[in-house]
Amino acid sequence: MLSFGPFRLDILNACVWRGTEILRPSPKAGAILRILVEQAGQLVSKERLLQEVWPDVTVSDAALTVCIGDLRRLLGDSARAPQFIETVHRHGYRFIAPVTRTGGQMQAKETLQRPRSVPPRLVGRQTELRRLHDALTTVQNGERQVVFITGEPGIGKTTLLDTFVAQVTVATPLWTARGQCIAHYGASEAYLPVLEALEQLCREADGEQVLAQLERYAPTWLVHMPSLLSPPALEALQRKVQGGTPERMLREIADALEALTSLQPLILVLEDLHWSDMATLDLLTWLARRRQTARLLLLGTYRPVDVIVRQHPLRVVTQELALQNLGAELPLELLNQAEIGQYLTDRCREQARPETLSALSSLLYQRTEGNPLLLSTLVESLERQGSAWDTLIDVEEALREVPPNLRGLVEQQLTQCSVAERQVLEAASIAGVEFAASSVPAALATTREGSTIEAVCEELVRREQFLADQGLLVWPDGTITQKFGFRHALYREVLYSNVAEARRARLHRAIGEQLESGYAGHTEKIAGELAAHFANGQDDAKAIAYHQLAAEVALKRSAPREAIRHLEQGLAAVERLPASPAQAQHDLRLHTRLGAALIAAHGYSAPEVEHTFARAWEMCQQIEDHATLAPVLCGLWRFYTGRADLPRATKLATQLFTLTQQQREPGFLLEAHSILGQTRLFLGELAAAQVHVDHNLALYDARTHRSLIDVYGEDPGVVCRGYGAGVKWLLGAPDQARRLLDEGLQLAQDLGHPECMAQQLWAGAFRYQWCGDVDRVHELTQQLLGLNPDEISPVWRAGGAILQGWVWRQRGQMAVGMAQMRQGLDEWQATGMVLYQPYFLALLAEALGEQGEVTEGLEVLAAALTLVEKTEERWYEAELYRLQGELILQSLSVPTPYPAPRAEAEACFRKALDITGQQEAKSLELRAATSLARLWQSQGKHQEAHDVLAPVYGWFMEGFDTADLKDAKLRLEELA
Repeated sequence: MLSFGPFRLDILNACVWRGTEILRPSPKAGAILRILVEQAGQLVSKERLLQEVWPDVTVSDAALTVCIGDLRRLLGDSARAPQFIETVHRHGYRFIAPVTRTGGQMQAKETLQRPRSVPPRLVGRQTELRRLHDALTTVQNGERQVVFITGEPGIGKTTLLDTFVAQVTVATPLWTARGQCIAHYGASEAYLPVLEALEQLCREADGEQVLAQLERYAPTWLVHMPSLLSPPALEALQRKVQGGTPERMLREIADALEALTSLQPLILVLEDLHWSDMATLDLLTWLARRRQTARLLLLGTYRPVDVIVRQHPLRVVTQELALQNLGAELPLELLNQAEIGQYLTDRCREQARPETLSALSSLLYQRTEGNPLLLSTLVESLERQGSAWDTLIDVEEALREVPPNLRGLVEQQLTQCSVAERQVLEAASIAGVEFAASSVPAALATTREGSTIEAVCEELVRREQFLADQGLLVWPDGTITQKFGFRHALYREVLYSNVAEARRARLHRAIGEQLESGYAGHTEKIAGELAAHFANGQDDAKAIAYHQLAAEVALKRSAPREAIRHLEQGLAAVERLPASPAQAQHDLRLHTRLGAALIAAHGYSAPEVEHTFARAWEMCQQIEDHATLAPVLCGLWRFYTGRADLPRATKLATQLFTLTQQQREPGFLLEAHSILGQTRLFLGELAAAQVHVDHNLALYDARTHRSLIDVYGEDPGVVCRGYGAGVKWLLGAPDQARRLLDEGLQLAQDLGHPECMAQQLWAGAFRYQWCGDVDRVHELTQQLLGLNPDEISPVWRAGGAILQGWVWRQRGQMAVGMAQMRQGLDEWQATGMVLYQPYFLALLAEALGEQGEVTEGLEVLAAALTLVEKTEERWYEAELYRLQGELILQSLSVPTPYPAPRAEAEACFRKALDITGQQEAKSLELRAATSLARLWQSQGKHQEAHDVLAPVYGWFMEGFDTADLKDAKLRLEELA
């Protein structure tokens, strides 16, 4: 603990305490606070903070400014009269409050609420435990909480619950009740898990109190728990509640739980909700929506995959509750390597040496992929072997095999199969976890007919042994075959390992050829499966072709991460080929497509994007592949533009344009106009940008050029309408801008491509924000944030969150809006994007000014202007100066050390007007002229004010319903 003023910085738990209240800064802000507090009294440079807090991401000083502002609000500090964080202008920051180090002792109550240690059998999950403790703290204050713990089987949902309940029941007076949904009965017996939980609660200590509350408030429930009552009491109760309705039951149990939790808190656990009945879901929803005070923590567990596959209504319930902030999800992810390492240290330090444990954590992570159930099974197996801990080589050897107890179980079941059945099962294991019966004869390499194979499989299905029936499958060549699947992947793994390696390779290749024949002309449907078979069959040439085809299919389906996996596997196969022109061509094409997939998955400015396209660029120079050179240039342009390295981006755009003059390829020309036009826009060269917009609109034909999405990862028609609308608005044509946006949205919708849709929704929200159309911005950002995050670049979601924050701010929800804007800006910077940051910082500075945080607003604008000078991104430069002038005027009424004469504000407005004149940015010129006219009006210079604003307003021929033109008109009427 590091204590200062009324605060204690809890380094271990990454939080700040003020008495018994816990404050949680964002991760980046928390890291900055720790550095400053640990170096109290010393100047900490901006460079050091940026390097330590954002080690792998390029961000501007503005990111630092925003985090410092967050910390000041958290601590109740002020930039004008700092008590804790002092700004040393142009250099950095200094923590000026006295700091003392304590042993970290907390009050007993705090210790119980924020446990510092996790039981050694629980792997990781410290963050999840803290969230559950936070929820309980909220419940103890009288606000009910609903939390859904989700994850795949074996991920540790029950273990997390057991640990949490064990921790909180040590010394905290509360009730816990637990109910289980059951697959066979959950859909038919209403309220089964809730009744089980209540009955259990009544049988535990203090159960009489629970029973009394149920008798008083929920008799219709008690009648369904006959074992709790004597026969006469049950009979009397049945007469009393005769004719009870579902609505009455819901009302009664809600009243009962509210009365019960007035005595002490209750944790109600409902497990496996993916098997729940509808009545239980109705009750869960009812309890979540109630507004009355209740110290109730309702914890539910479910498997998302089961919910989706079964089309269970739980999915709708959880989504609706989340949208209304009535329920939260706590998804359990697979464990990372660090968590596995900590688990091994806690559990196995006596069996293995430290150096062995370090390497073992890596091996276990690869073997289990972070699945806790498989992890614990493997560790138990190693513990039983004993000697396997002696050397790392022994451990590696032990982990290659399925644990003997699990393998023995499978082998024992195999002894019950005939020779023919075992042969079929081994061949099927080569075909996959799921397989078509018609592909197995190729693996068997015998004359056995497919119908015989099906008969063997059907017999195993009938006995519920190893296989499950998965219906009929019709191949494109007309073959009708039965589809089967192994009941557990473990079965397939054991059988697969029993096949000799050389034979396994031959069988993989045979199955691949069988499937290739059956899907002739339609191999894209199973390209991934074919790639795996030929890779395992050591036919690298075919494996490369099918990995690339599978990647193309994945990209068309907006599954970039799946495409990345196939492309990386294809590149691994390329490395095994002998050097040749064909091998170089494969390498180039796969790297080019990998770059496009990385952009879609991680954003334009991810470091791996530059590395991948740079490698492709080198190969283009070697083999002179002009067809591939264009998408490579575009990929590099996107990376450097995202990083706001506009000089390099301009060079690449010009190079592509030169290439179009040589090749006369329409697709090249469209893309060249697109990226050159965008580059000119960002540089503030609006007239030049408009020329490229016009060329692009004239050349583009949706039917002819639709295929360009597959080449460049975006549609030039959609892109042109998005950035072209920005050019039109800046040049003073708001109505034309809106028409382009609507055309672009319709085109993106017609294309049915999620990335194009996200790009255009973001562009639309962006431009409508300029017009001040709050409702339209809200509509577009809601659509954008509602898209599947796995199908679109994270850049668009981050930008949408910022603009959604602007919407909330315009609607009066200042705190919510500011929080969302900051969060969105953090996410934008986390992708590596520098472009558009001056615009986002302008929105943030404007919001700070509205909140009276004038000094911080001016600091944010100063950071934005510094960024403009560094990057040359000048399209919004004039607006930064105009806002600077507005905040300087506002500071006249706010105590601040910042010099704020009206002459300085006037100079800012004049600077904005000079810039807009050079750029021909009429819309921004109108804003600057309006601000200057407002200043002169306040000084009694009515004629000067009229003369500066009237010509600009009179220039406009459209857009008179936009906020800026309305404001200018009102100002001119006042001046008249």
